[in-house]
Amino acid sequence: MNEVTRPFPHAVGAEKSLLSSMMQDSQKYVALAIEANLSTEHFYLPSHRIIFDAIKEAFADGREVELVSFVQHLLDNGQLDRAGGPSNICDIFGYSPISAHFEHHLAIVRNKYIARELLNLCTTTTDIVYNEPESPADALASMDRGMTIIHAVAEGHEAAPSLKCILRERIDAFESRVKGHSDDMGIPTGTILDQHLRGLHPGRVYMLCAYPKGGKSVLASQIIVDATLAGHAAMFLTMEMTEGEIVDRMIIQAARIPAKAFTSPQLYAADQGAETMQKGVMASMGPAIRRLTDSKLVVRRPASRDISAIVSAVRKAHRENGIRVAAIDYAQLIRSKGLAGMAEVEHVSHSIQELAQELAIAIILPSQLNADGDTKNGRVFEEDAAAVVNIVQDRDKNSDTYNQHKHMLIVADRFYSAGGQRVGLVLDRDRIRFVEGADETEGDGKATFSKARK
Repeated sequence: MNEVTRPFPHAVGAEKSLLSSMMQDSQKYVALAIEANLSTEHFYLPSHRIIFDAIKEAFADGREVELVSFVQHLLDNGQLDRAGGPSNICDIFGYSPISAHFEHHLAIVRNKYIARELLNLCTTTTDIVYNEPESPADALASMDRGMTIIHAVAEGHEAAPSLKCILRERIDAFESRVKGHSDDMGIPTGTILDQHLRGLHPGRVYMLCAYPKGGKSVLASQIIVDATLAGHAAMFLTMEMTEGEIVDRMIIQAARIPAKAFTSPQLYAADQGAETMQKGVMASMGPAIRRLTDSKLVVRRPASRDISAIVSAVRKAHRENGIRVAAIDYAQLIRSKGLAGMAEVEHVSHSIQELAQELAIAIILPSQLNADGDTKNGRVFEEDAAAVVNIVQDRDKNSDTYNQHKHMLIVADRFYSAGGQRVGLVLDRDRIRFVEGADETEGDGKATFSKARK
C-alpha cells in the first residue's frame, strides 16, 4: 500500500460499541466513560463525536437516553443529519447487545486516538523543520509539548474541569479547612517559610533572590533535598555547578554535617583534635546517602542554557519520574535563542510559568539581585512568580558585618498575603544550610546563631 494513502488509525466498531453501551445504560457507562476521561476527540468519525456529546449532555441533565426522544433532540438542534440520520442512530443503539467488553473497547479507542495524535505530531514537526530550517529548537519544543499532552492522555489524566466542578472543589476544600480537616499545606519547604507561604503548591513559581554568593542556590537545593527525603519526587536543574558538585552539597545537607567533614575529612579531623573522622559524622552520612539513593531525586545539567533545553529536561523528568517540584538554578543564566534584552527575559519567565501550570508542579527559581536590591534584568520574573523571597544581607561595605545574613523578607505573595513579612532564617555556611535564628557574627569572627523570635 502507498504510504501516502494510508488511513489514520481508527476503530469504528469499537466506537459504535461504546456509544451503544452508553445509550442503553447511560447511568452506568457514561459514568465509566467520564471516569476514564473519554472525550469527544477520542472518536474518529465526526458523527460519533456528535452522538457522544449528545449522550453526555443528556446524562448531565439527568435525562434518560431513550431512542425516540434522543433522535428528536438531535433533530431539534439541527444535528441529526450530521449524526448520520435516524437509521445510523438506530444502528448504533442496537449495535452492542452485550456491554461486557466496554472497558476493552474503550482502551482500543483510546489507543487509536493516541496513534493518530502521534502521526499528527510527526507531521507538524516535519512542517516546522522544513519551513524554518534555521530554528530546529522550535521543532523540538513543539514535539516536546505534544509528547507531554499525548502522555497525559495515555495515562488517563483528567480532562479540563467545568466551572461547576471547580467551584464545588473549592467549596469542599474551604469546608474541610473550616472543620480542621485540611490546612491547605503544599509540599513543605522544611523551613519556617511554611508558616507564611504554606509550602510549595502545584502550578506556581517561587523566586529565591540574593546577591551573588548570597545563598540562593543553597536554599533551593536544601528545599529540594528536604522534599525528597519527605518522599516527594523532585528535581534540581543546575547550570552553574556540575551534577557531582550539587550531589556533594546535597549529601552534606541531608546528613546535616559540617561541609568540611565531607570535603576535607582529614583537615576536619585535625581541627577536632582527632586523627581520623569522628564516628558520629560517619554515622550521619551513611543513612543520608542511602535515603538519597533510594529517593525520587533527579539532578541534571541541561544540554544547553536555552529555555527550550531547560523545558525539555523538566518535562522529561516529570514524564519519567513524576516530579512534583523542580529547582532551576538560576534565572539570569537562562537564554532564549534569537531574543535579547527584555524580550528574552519575558519569554524565559513566561515559559517557566507556563511549564509549572502545564505540568502542575512547583518550580523554585533562584535569581540574582542587582546593586539596588531589585531582581536583575527587570521585574518580569517577579510579576510571574507566586511568591518572591529575598535573602537579606548587610550591604554596608563600611560595616564590620558586611555581607552577613540578617533575615529573609517575603517581598511578594499572591496567595497568603505574606508580603512584607520578615522570616528569621540565615545561612549557616559551615553546614551549607539555612537555619532558624539570627546570625550574631561580629566582623569576620566565627558565626553563631540565636533562636529566632516567635
